[in-house]
Parts: sequence; structure tokens; C-alpha cells
Amino acid sequence: MKDFNSLVASANQRLKTAKCRCRIEIQNKAVYLRGTFTPGKQQRIPLKVKASVEGIKLAEAKAKQISGLMDAHQFILDDWIRNKTSPSTVGEFVDRFETEYFKNKPNDKTTRETWNKEYLKPFQELPLTQPLTLPLLESALYEQTQPDTRSRRRYALAYGKLADLAGLNGEMIRKQVGNYGVKSLSPRSLPSDQLISQVFNSLDTGWLKSCFGFMAAYGLRNHEVYHADLLDYPICFVARGKTNERYVWPLYPEWAQWVVDSSRQEINPQLTNSQLGNKITKAFHKIKIPFSPYNLRHAWAVRAIMFGLDISLAASQMGHSVSVHSRIYHHWINKTTHQRAMDILLARSDRPKPPV
Repeated sequence: MKDFNSLVASANQRLKTAKCRCRIEIQNKAVYLRGTFTPGKQQRIPLKVKASVEGIKLAEAKAKQISGLMDAHQFILDDWIRNKTSPSTVGEFVDRFETEYFKNKPNDKTTRETWNKEYLKPFQELPLTQPLTLPLLESALYEQTQPDTRSRRRYALAYGKLADLAGLNGEMIRKQVGNYGVKSLSPRSLPSDQLISQVFNSLDTGWLKSCFGFMAAYGLRNHEVYHADLLDYPICFVARGKTNERYVWPLYPEWAQWVVDSSRQEINPQLTNSQLGNKITKAFHKIKIPFSPYNLRHAWAVRAIMFGLDISLAASQMGHSVSVHSRIYHHWINKTTHQRAMDILLARSDRPKPPV
């Protein structure tokens, strides 16, 4: 019993250090959490678990969860003291996360593909029967992924969101995303506009030439070529009628002519976005185009910087956030790019003039 009391004391000390708002108590061989859950009144919350090593681990996780909810002003005492069951294990939180994820999204093949790749795969690496805690998530992150890799970034973002749902500090997990996507892009890897034009003119007329033209002129992701239309030509509309629809303008209006008579292949409804994109990537590789399809998208982004397009507008047209845009393309915001943008800006006849 003495050893067990030491276990409880150690857990409470950790909660105190973490500035949690409740403590663990044992009464009649049952585990409770005690704290000021309503102003000026100490109360106990029964956890309905026996006093055991596993019970203390669960109580510590619950204490952190409640404290996080209180800090976020989202704690509802009735949800805990009535005969309601709240998620506590990893598996229970994953189930709740999945329910919330699909609540406001269409449960179609694209959404399901994103769920499987970005969330389900990382979640499957977790011990689903154990209480959800930050140390558990951090341990899984380090064991399953390598630093500065695509998987580290994906797992860190997924685990961070799961921690948020549990009332834990998800930002602590998201800080571990590393530098994937920043170091992997090099100015030397991008084709020049001259090379892009040469490759386009060398291609035989057909679906691949049309796909190449869309990506070069509008900076589309490879699979988005199949979800784009030119009803507002020369403006390209991506995913018309979908929640992520957007307009994109050609930075070289002349390149919009490349896709006027587009002959894209019909979409097989059974194919996912990844499969559609891979189809184009394999075609690039087969005929030895000296750069990847995605580098056409990156080239559009750099071109936008050099032309002086506002970063928020460029990010919007590319279909991602300003923070993502800045993180990926900051290499190109250098003296040469700034000078090019300033030259264009200052050469405008309508630029503001100083007072005389």
C-alpha cells in the first residue's frame, strides 16, 4: 500500500508541475479527481476505475484532459459527473476524431483517401487501448518516423489534432514537424521558363501536352488538371462547385493558349487523386521530361513572386495557406527576386509619386 501511495503522490506531483487544475484521490479503492471545477467549490469526479497502476495512469491522463478543457473554457462538469462515458483511450479518441472529421465533409473517395493517408495511417501506429497522453504521442512519433521527412510532418500534424481533441497541448506535437518541404526544394531543381516553353513545344499533341500546359500556365497540382475548366477563359476554375474551388490566373496570358484546345483523358471515377496524379508523373518519366510535374507548380509560385503578385493572392490561387506558401518558397525571396519585383513596380506609369 505504501508503494501505491507513492505512485499516487508521484502522479499528483507531475500534475502539479504541469499546472493541472485537479489531483488524484483514492477512496474505498476507487479513483477520483478532485478540483475546483466550479467557482469556489471543491468537488470530486468519479472515474469508475479501481485503484491500480493502470487506474492511476488513466486518472493522470483524465486530469490533463480536464485541465486542458478548463483552460479552453470548454469544460462542462455535468458531462463528467453524470452517467456519461467520456473518451479516455487512444482508440476512443480516434473514433471521435473520425466522426468529427466527416461531419462537415462529403464522405466521397477523395475525402476518404485524405483520411486514410493523412490520419488513419498515423493513428494505426498508436496503442489504441492505452490512455491518450502527450508522452504517448511523442513516443510514437519518434519511433515511427525519421526527422525532416514527409512522414514525420504528416504524423506530427495528425497527432497534434488528436491531442487538441483530447484537450491536450497539440502544439507541442506540431512543433516536431521538422523541415520537410523546405530543405527538399532547391532553386537549382526548378526549370527556367525558357526550358518549360521548349519542352511544351517538343511534345506531341495529345493529353499529356494539355496536362503539361495546364500545370505550366496555372500552377496546378497534377491531379487538379482533371478537375479544371476554362469556362471563364483565360481564367482557370479548379474544382468548380466543390468546397475547395478556386480561380487561377495565367501569369503569362500567352501560355493560356496552350490549353485552349485541351484534350485531357476522361476521368475514371474509380481513380483517386493520387492515382490521377501518378498517371501524369509516370508519363513525364516515360518520355524523360527533365523535371517533375510538381516543379511546374513550384515554377508558377516563383514566377508570381518575381512578378510582384501579393503573397496572399498567390497562396489563394495555389490552394494553400499563406503560411505554407511562405514556408515552401522563402528560398526565392532573395535580393534578385526583390530587385526584379521592385523594377517592375517602379516602372509602372501609375506608381505613386513623391511630393514636390
